[in-house]
Order: sequence, then structure tokens, then C-alpha cells
Amino acid sequence: MKGTFAQAELHIIRARLHGGKLNKAAKGELRFALPVGLVWNGDQIVIDPDQEVRGAVRMVFDLFARESTAFGVVQRFNELGLRFPRRAYGGAWDGKLIWGRLTHSRVLGVLANPSYAGMYVFGRYQSSKEVEPSGEIRSRSRLMPQDAWRIVIPDHHEGYICADRFVVNRERLAANRTNGEELPGPVREGLCLLQGLLLCGVCGRRLGVRYTGNGGIYPIYQCVWKHREALAPRACLSVPSAPLDQAITDRLVSAITPVTIELARSARSGGCGSSGRATRPSWRSGATKLSIPPTG
Repeated sequence: MKGTFAQAELHIIRARLHGGKLNKAAKGELRFALPVGLVWNGDQIVIDPDQEVRGAVRMVFDLFARESTAFGVVQRFNELGLRFPRRAYGGAWDGKLIWGRLTHSRVLGVLANPSYAGMYVFGRYQSSKEVEPSGEIRSRSRLMPQDAWRIVIPDHHEGYICADRFVVNRERLAANRTNGEELPGPVREGLCLLQGLLLCGVCGRRLGVRYTGNGGIYPIYQCVWKHREALAPRACLSVPSAPLDQAITDRLVSAITPVTIELARSARSGGCGSSGRATRPSWRSGATKLSIPPTG
């Protein structure tokens, strides 16, 4: 009984703490980590007094207004030899600025952050607990759609852009996703046999699938990471999927014989002892490395 009452008390305490947190957020007083270019000054959010930081953030918005794509912003930054700051959290560098190369994903994050438009937003991310296959419980956070944000206070502080421009930028990003600028997500379905399994022999990153031709009926394996990050003028490699898929299919079919099937069954059941463990195929390799000279 004592344990049950203790758990109930803990639940009530957590609920009260969460309620107090929501009340502060509703007033725009709850402090949280701000994106680079904005800082806390007491209880107020202000633009970073560092002129170099302000200039770098404004440059992202100005270039996006001119280029209309996140890729174009990254390309211009690299051409001009510019760096972009990020603020470190934790460790010896806690709170300090670190300057580095501007990446495509970083541009997308800046353009989609409402804090730069002077809005105070609470609930952009939602934490949830998931049970892993091993039984371990993990907490994960996911970005919520704009209509699911719990608290939004417009004109809360001075921003780098106005709210209208923030909306325009979001619409441009959405249009760019339909034109192929969005980063590839998890593999679900498609025409290719090896999608999600191949690694680039040039840079080592995972290959994506691009569909070409009328109706997108001609898929090719392609590595576009360096091109997307404006580190190379073209893709690392690009190869039609049909001949590669056929070669892998032929090898797989030729390897499946009555003997190999029996060995696999014996290894799975553990009937071969140490010999079975030695002949057990390595199904956990996870990826096949494709080493093909760069195209072009």
C-alpha cells in the first residue's frame, strides 16, 4: 500500500510541475535553448549582440530570398568562403560558439524555426517512450506539425524576419520538397532491389534512388551528398539499377542449391555445432559496398 501511495504522490507532483511549466510557457516566460543568433537577456529574448553572428544568420535569409532553395544558400556560402556558427551545449565548450561549414540540413533548420520570426513557440517537439525489440525503453522526440504546436505567441520578441516572410519561406520549402530537394527518408517501397543497402564507393554514404524518364520508370542508384552540400559539382556516382539488380539476382539464384539450403537449415537449428557456426552466413553485414568510378 505504501508503495502505491508513493507512486500516486509522484504522479501528482509531476502533474503539478508540468502544469506550472505550461503556465510559464503560456506567458512566454519559460526559458529554453535558443537557436544561434538569439540569446536570453534576463527574461527577454533578444538578437545576439555579436555582429558577426547576426550577419551570418541574416545572410541565410537574404540568400534564400534570392536563391529560393536551401541548396542555393549552401552553394553561395561555400563560394564566398563563409562559415556559420553553432552554439555548443554541454562539455568544455558549453555555451561557446563554434564556427564551421554551413550544411544543407542546417539551412532547413534555420528557415523552419519560428523563433527567427519573433514567435515564442512551445511544443514544437514532443517526447514519447518506445519499447525496443530488446525490451529496453527509449525516449524519442519528434518534430510536430505547425497546427499541433501547443503555445504560439506572435510578436514576442524582435526577429530576423517577419511572420509573413516565415510563412512564405515554409511554402517555398514545401514546394522544393516536391522537386526533390527533401532529404531521402527511410526506404519503404520502390522498383529497385537494393535500395537502402548500397554504399557509395567514393564517399561511403548510402546511395539513394532516383527515378528518371517519362513517368519515372527508369530508376538509378545515385549518391548526391557532396553535390547537395555544394562540395562537388555533380553526384559522386550514378549507375542504372537494372543491370546491377540483375547481376545480384543471378548471383543469388546461383548460390541457392539443395546443399546450401540444407546447410542454412542446419546452421539455423544449431545442428552442426561449431561447424554450423562456421558455415553460418553473415546476414548482419547490413550493407553492400558499391565501388564504381565517379561519372562525368
